[in-house]
Amino acid sequence: MKKLIVLASCLVLQLFFVSVVFAATVYVDAKNDTGIEDGSQAYPFKELQPAIYSAVGGDTVSVAPGIYYGPLEMNHRVKVVGEQGPEVTIIDGMGSYAAIISPYNGGVGGSRIDIAGFTIRNAGNLIYSRNRAYFRFISDCIVDNCILDGGTFGINAFYGSQTTVTKTVFKNMRYAIGGYNSGRVICNNVTIDNVYMAIDIDYIRSSPNVTLNNTSISNCTVAVNLPTHKSFYWAPKVVGSNNNFWNCDTTVREYFSPSYYTVINALTTTTSNDPLFVDGAVGDYHLQSGSPLIDAGIDIGLAYSGSAPDVGAFEFDELSLVDLTQVLIESTQDVPLVAFKNAAEQRRHALTNKLTAVLEQLDTVTVDTETSDQLIILNDCANKLRKDILAKADGSFGGNPNNDWITEPEEQDAFYPVVLQLVEGIEEEIAVLSGGL
Repeated sequence: MKKLIVLASCLVLQLFFVSVVFAATVYVDAKNDTGIEDGSQAYPFKELQPAIYSAVGGDTVSVAPGIYYGPLEMNHRVKVVGEQGPEVTIIDGMGSYAAIISPYNGGVGGSRIDIAGFTIRNAGNLIYSRNRAYFRFISDCIVDNCILDGGTFGINAFYGSQTTVTKTVFKNMRYAIGGYNSGRVICNNVTIDNVYMAIDIDYIRSSPNVTLNNTSISNCTVAVNLPTHKSFYWAPKVVGSNNNFWNCDTTVREYFSPSYYTVINALTTTTSNDPLFVDGAVGDYHLQSGSPLIDAGIDIGLAYSGSAPDVGAFEFDELSLVDLTQVLIESTQDVPLVAFKNAAEQRRHALTNKLTAVLEQLDTVTVDTETSDQLIILNDCANKLRKDILAKADGSFGGNPNNDWITEPEEQDAFYPVVLQLVEGIEEEIAVLSGGL
């Protein structure tokens, strides 16, 4: 008997190590024009869905900047990652019912959505999470460092779906996280703005049902709504700490009808302050200098700068102006030549040189630089970016298309917002320095 136990243990260990050893990375790049697609770094897939289907459990699908079109079906235990983050890596649902849906192959053990580093837009349900193979069995939905924009549901967590969200923005939708009869919801360092209800799940399972930490919810009617009928024999519970609710009519909706259990509100260290976003109206949820959410969070194991984590999806000045400029230069070098008006190679080279000149100027600014000299450098960089570089790709954003160097709308969608983020970051720094003179 002991020998059989030892052999069984060895077999389990062998299977574990095989799964670790053979975990692979599948690459995707919409700009691959070689005519060869095998998922390698040299010959990545051009489209996201074939790459997801080609991966197996434990693999990672690594996605280069660009716009990728859905709807997309995930693959169980396959993580899909945008290499350079949500500002430049977009999944467009093309008006479908769901931009991203759970895999069908999860079975009794559960199906999983695991996604990071994307803007997801243009669908009724941006993410639809449920166990599609077995009714009411558990499924997982893991979302990190994403921007979910528009639609009816950001995440529709349905029948047993357990949802974990970190460092993510939900905006301009009816329900950020909604659903029916789902499992627990965990939000750590999340920003939710301009929604009807932030979290709205009927007959939610498990206890505690909702955990919120370091989360900012603003401009909504109800932040947490968890109706549960008496026949389910439990009272829904909301726990967590260091959250900010701003301009919300109701934070946690309570029920006084004998037909429903009253929600147990066990949230601690709750504030109600204007978060002072850089510009929430245009979707920039980075924090301005002086925001009451800076260093106002609690340490939950995520990386942070400063004396404590910030509340919301973005750490203040998480990406420096120099780093953001470097990211922009690298993404510009990857813009395909067909996206330029004419003399494509020369224009791409010239645009890269213009951005490099801005980078070199920003790199000269240090803590020892006189404030007056910093203002001269930063103003010069802001003028170059706004009046020259931004104008090279703003035809789809209300600018004069005759001045565009980058003419393809998809490439403008990837390029323009990052330049705008950079110039607004510089202008914010100018405003801070000017106030200190």
